[in-house]
Amino acid sequence: MKNFEDFETYRKEYYRLKNKLGRRPIRKEWLKNVDYSETEFNHIFGGWRKFLEALGEKRSHVTTEELVKNFHRVYHKFGHRPSIKEMNFHGLYSTHYYVKTWGSWRAFLKSQGISIPEKRLTKPQLIENYFRVKKMVGEVPTSRNMREYGKYSVNNYRKHWITWNKFLKSLGESREPSAAQIKNSMFETYHLLRAKLGRIPKFSLELSHKPLSTHYIQKHFGTWGNFLKEAGEIVPKRYASPEQKRQWSIELYFKIKEKLGRGPMAWEYRAMGGNPFYVTIWGSWNEFKKAMGEEVLRQRKPVRKGRRNVTREELIEEYLKLKRMLGRQPLLKDVNRLGGYSAGTYQIHFGSWLNFLKEAGEVLPKRYASPEQKRQWSIERYFEIKEKLGRGPMAREYRSMGGNLFYLTLWGSWNAFKKAMGEEVLR
Repeated sequence: MKNFEDFETYRKEYYRLKNKLGRRPIRKEWLKNVDYSETEFNHIFGGWRKFLEALGEKRSHVTTEELVKNFHRVYHKFGHRPSIKEMNFHGLYSTHYYVKTWGSWRAFLKSQGISIPEKRLTKPQLIENYFRVKKMVGEVPTSRNMREYGKYSVNNYRKHWITWNKFLKSLGESREPSAAQIKNSMFETYHLLRAKLGRIPKFSLELSHKPLSTHYIQKHFGTWGNFLKEAGEIVPKRYASPEQKRQWSIELYFKIKEKLGRGPMAWEYRAMGGNPFYVTIWGSWNEFKKAMGEEVLRQRKPVRKGRRNVTREELIEEYLKLKRMLGRQPLLKDVNRLGGYSAGTYQIHFGSWLNFLKEAGEVLPKRYASPEQKRQWSIERYFEIKEKLGRGPMAREYRSMGGNLFYLTLWGSWNAFKKAMGEEVLR
């Protein structure tokens, strides 16, 4: 999981929806109620099944009565026998469940007294159906229009013409939009998404469908920065040209120098609003200063090529200085962002970040503990919570009352964790 805060947010939303429905929601219902995309949800939790395991929920078996009820709900919605695609898109359960229970989709339909004509549809029948739908929508219909208003699905057309576009070409029809139409559609979709999110969407995570997909943006605009410019947005600095980044970096350096009355150190430059563009443009902080004609205070010695010209004592002193500034034990990201030396420098001199913390006399975070120590903490915390509740806690209670997630890595699941302690597993 990405972090515990994300999990808590999703956990609360899950049980809110569960209480509203009066039953455990299925994946499709759940994804309609979360703000993040399905891609980002899977990236955080690894999928619906792993999310349920982390909650301590068990996947329930779908009964035949629920499947039949789901089918008739979709049947009455369309007023005709739904196709496989209509069931997958509009039904709570996909046709996979029906095939698994009855052996095939055709066998299920027969069990409901619905017959499917064995005869393959002819080209004249499909063409007649096409023109009927075209008259209804008033334009060349899309495959979606055919699913909604047609008697036959697009799959039947593919059996004769391979693709939907080839079928349209055989009739002299075309739905190929112009480049200007595609761009207008992309801008329209973008502004709707931006209004929904209240911010500029994330390029890799929130742009996953046509017409606003990463592929379309790169095809028609070249870069995400070019697209944002044409969409009338103030382009974030990270999408600026190298020349613009160079100019910003130099201007900000001299502003900070004027404010401090001296040349800033790397960590001061970043802490006072400086960006890390100097690393990608000049390669290092010293090269950045040299390019501006500034004096470099610490030069590397030839005998120590590849190592920072700094002692262990200086690294520890710099770490303690950062700790006093933050008021807490710094993390690796704090060292990289605000420290005078990068985390890589500490690893070069001490072998690893963990070795440095030991030598600096710091209390090691629990994530660095041995498996035996993590096992002991998990068990001790379980029985503390059990004594407080007067009964064995559920997985969500254990986590909400300060329990950690070590049980997942050590035992694999909540039930296996309880079995290892000789506790009764309810489900």
